[in-house]
Amino acid sequence: MRTKLATSLATALLLTACNSDNKNTASTTPTKPVPTPTVPVPAITHLDKSDLFIIGKSLTLQTVCVDCDDSKTQYQWFVDRNNNGVFGDEIIIDGQLIPDVNVTTNAYTPVSDDYGHNFKLCATPISKQSVTGTQVCKTWQPISVSKIAVNASAFAAIKNDGSATVWGFKYGGGDTTAIDNELTDIKSISGSFLAFAAIKKDGSVLTWGNKTLGGDSSAVQADLINVETITATNGAFAALKSDGSVVVWGDKTQGGDKDSIHSPLTNINRIYASDSAFAALKKDKTVITWGNPKKGGDSTTVTSDLTNIKTIYASSYAFSALTETGDVYSWGFDILGNAINSPTDLHNVTTIYTAGSAFTALKQDGTLTTWGQAQYGGDSSHVTAKLKNIKSVVSTDFAFTALTNSGEIISWGTSDMYIPLIVPNDTDNYTAIYANKGAFAALKKDGSVVTWGQYHNGADSSHVSDKLIDIKTIIPTNYAFAALKNDGSVITWGDPDHGGDSSTVSDELINIENIDTNGYAFVARRADGQFIVWGNDKFGGTISDEKKEALTAREILVSP
Repeated sequence: MRTKLATSLATALLLTACNSDNKNTASTTPTKPVPTPTVPVPAITHLDKSDLFIIGKSLTLQTVCVDCDDSKTQYQWFVDRNNNGVFGDEIIIDGQLIPDVNVTTNAYTPVSDDYGHNFKLCATPISKQSVTGTQVCKTWQPISVSKIAVNASAFAAIKNDGSATVWGFKYGGGDTTAIDNELTDIKSISGSFLAFAAIKKDGSVLTWGNKTLGGDSSAVQADLINVETITATNGAFAALKSDGSVVVWGDKTQGGDKDSIHSPLTNINRIYASDSAFAALKKDKTVITWGNPKKGGDSTTVTSDLTNIKTIYASSYAFSALTETGDVYSWGFDILGNAINSPTDLHNVTTIYTAGSAFTALKQDGTLTTWGQAQYGGDSSHVTAKLKNIKSVVSTDFAFTALTNSGEIISWGTSDMYIPLIVPNDTDNYTAIYANKGAFAALKKDGSVVTWGQYHNGADSSHVSDKLIDIKTIIPTNYAFAALKNDGSVITWGDPDHGGDSSTVSDELINIENIDTNGYAFVARRADGQFIVWGNDKFGGTISDEKKEALTAREILVSP
């Protein structure tokens, strides 16, 4: 009985201990934490734009985004208009503040000022929970034509990657087969009548075209280093170097003969050219001339007066120098071989305009004074009373037209060497005036156009008069005109061999942004980056498919 009782007691104690251990164990075991829900971070996996960067075409950013709220995604468009490689800044260039484009919308429509500049697109993803992801950006470089240089028979289009595309007269600089591998790193191109000279980014010079008229620079190639600018007559080139010295080559009778220069070409600031002579303005504001003496190459008659010179103006046959005090001194000859001398009482001049054989000076009081070959614009006595409050002046080879600030036009001179100039009866309400070698065109306030001068060279616009409305600007060749309308279309008239007939490309002349000319043909840039040419077939009015494709704008993805 006692044994049984002891056993029961031991069992009870054991169970109590076990229960106690279980309680202690339960009370010391940690509580498992409740897991926090994971918030996804949005990420853009693809960024692009809806189309090529085309002027006037609305573009949208396109993204593929994971865990994004598309309505919250932040977008940015940048255009590096000041070309400094930094997006979104603004800097001063030549005294003008140039800001980059910085637009914070999903869509952007490029404008003309964006042409040729690098652009950058960015997108920052945001989720529905307002979590911001990593910004993604892409940068493109457009390979496009930045400038078109011309001579009398060809075009040379410089692209922003330093390459160049050339077309036109084979023997006048339009054929670069022999130097294609060297047409790289081009900074600028100048043209004589039938040759080109290109300055490369390292300051060296590359020439091609008619060898006699400047296309061959081999005799002075070693001296063509550190070149900053090149000026051309019809048959020669003059290269101004960074140290102020000058190198010349080409036709000796048109300024290419260095041995004919009797004063040292040093400390030169700028060079000017007539058809066959050069005038160099030195840093001390004196002048040196050389070249054809009948076209301004001999300034001995005014040498003592050529001091304190501010700038020089060149006609085909002569020069006029404007002093810092507003006086004028001329030298050279007119088309008939008569010496051109400026009036001795001509003072307070601000600007000079040139025709083939005459000059017109705008004075501080807004009046004009003319001199040179009388019948070809040098005599304005019959309209002197009207020549005041002048806004601008243009000229043909034989006449001038002035536009007043009140919108009136005044013309004087002749249509050509023998035919009187017939001036329009309607002489009011004009906003701009234009001229080729033989005719004038004036743009009225209502967007219409009036023409006069040599009948077949642009004065007769009757066959297109109903289309000459809503005109934005007018571009002349030697003997034709092209009017660019506000809707981007183009109307042409004048000599067909100088671009006056654009019927073969009329369907392509839409959304035109800009038009250039070499005097015989036109080249127009469309908003989509394509180029359209017409005019004299021999001198640049036609272009091969290969070269046309080379002109068309394209894009290179720079980063990432």
